[in-house]
Amino acid sequence: MKKKTIFLLCCVILAVSLLAGASSSAVNYKVLLPNTSVYNAPSTEAEVAFVLQQNESVVLVDESITGTDGRTWQKIKYNDTYDGYVLFQYLYPVQNGSTEKTEIRKATPNKIGEKVDLHSMPSATSEVVYSVEDGTKLNVIVGEVVYNGFVKVENEGKYYFVAEENVTKGLTKNQKIACIFVGAFVGILLVVFVVLLIRKRIQRNS
Repeated sequence: MKKKTIFLLCCVILAVSLLAGASSSAVNYKVLLPNTSVYNAPSTEAEVAFVLQQNESVVLVDESITGTDGRTWQKIKYNDTYDGYVLFQYLYPVQNGSTEKTEIRKATPNKIGEKVDLHSMPSATSEVVYSVEDGTKLNVIVGEVVYNGFVKVENEGKYYFVAEENVTKGLTKNQKIACIFVGAFVGILLVVFVVLLIRKRIQRNS
């Protein structure tokens, strides 16, 4: 009897451990963009139920569906209370316990006139999927994972890699150069204005 009881207890403990492991490795979803509208029905014509902010966690309810507009919608639950429909492209998956989140940064090429390449892998020699213009806003996935000088970016549910030096939170390299030129031009105008003003006063005094 004791052996049977011990066996049953071991089975229960094993089952609980397996469930806990499955839960810890489960995939959650977070909101990709700030001020993301959640609708009462799978359509942008429906009433907005509530608005979520970037990186807020949500629970997926049922399978995703195709709306009347031809886009993929997902029913979600937020904070165990609110539910509604959101475009699936505005969500991104994360592992439970992950510190990953998204930040909006701007593409900044190394030289004027160049574009920023989005790679299939975190390597400069990997395939360039496509390129973006200077100042293009990118959804950068930031967290505990380091990609050897590259950052992971999300676009329409797909992931790419960009050299870390080619994304910025502030002004892009081209914008900085433009500011320098504008500042220099304004400085020249001020100098010319001061010179003309001084010359005018000298002429009056003479």
